[in-house]
Amino acid sequence: MLVVLCTACGKMEEDSIAPSVSGEMKNFTLNAIYAGREYHVPCILDVEADSIIFLDEGFKNLFYDEISKLPNLVCDVINDSTVEYKNEIIEVPEFDNMQEHPSNVTRSSADETYVQFYTDPGYKGASMKISLRLPGPGDLGYLSWQHPNMTPIGFGKNISSLVAYNRNAGLTTADVYLLAYDQMLFKGHVLRYQLHRRYSEATDHSFVELPDLSQVPMDGGSNWNDKIMSMKFYLQQ
Repeated sequence: MLVVLCTACGKMEEDSIAPSVSGEMKNFTLNAIYAGREYHVPCILDVEADSIIFLDEGFKNLFYDEISKLPNLVCDVINDSTVEYKNEIIEVPEFDNMQEHPSNVTRSSADETYVQFYTDPGYKGASMKISLRLPGPGDLGYLSWQHPNMTPIGFGKNISSLVAYNRNAGLTTADVYLLAYDQMLFKGHVLRYQLHRRYSEATDHSFVELPDLSQVPMDGGSNWNDKIMSMKFYLQQ
């Protein structure tokens, strides 16, 4: 069973509380970090209005008055079912081999680096899987995929859940980054993953799930459901 994310980005422990559903309302706990402080905030998702209600008045004021107004809002997805909110300008390396279309590299399931996104919560609906491969001779240490406008491929403001996974036996020091933006041309707020090479099933930030983006607060009463408009996915050594 999966825990609700943010957030919702990890596997639920046996003593975790599953979200309850009553009509068009969902209860969940927001696990967040901001300015070095952790918060565990009970929330209600109004499904019909696609908005989040914070039940902690102190955090509600902090989120509306400060976090949601950050000019360069970055939502860092962390593997322990937490999102850290930051004000950060992200510098992405220049790529000579950045691809504009999905990579069709064939890989085994035991050795794969990919992101897969879906139009519906719970990994349902239409989907697309983007795989990366190890850099070959002459590469700059990257092999990446990007799309400045997800609409032509059917996923502009149409992504409700996603999974990112990195398990590459051939890598010893490599990170994988996923940057999802709420505007075209890689602008606006950012939902970011940093995935390390998987060393074991129990440890290492190498597998992150977001089964319901509507439970990831972004700004105001909004959330990341159906907000992604452009995306970068790349391997960096």
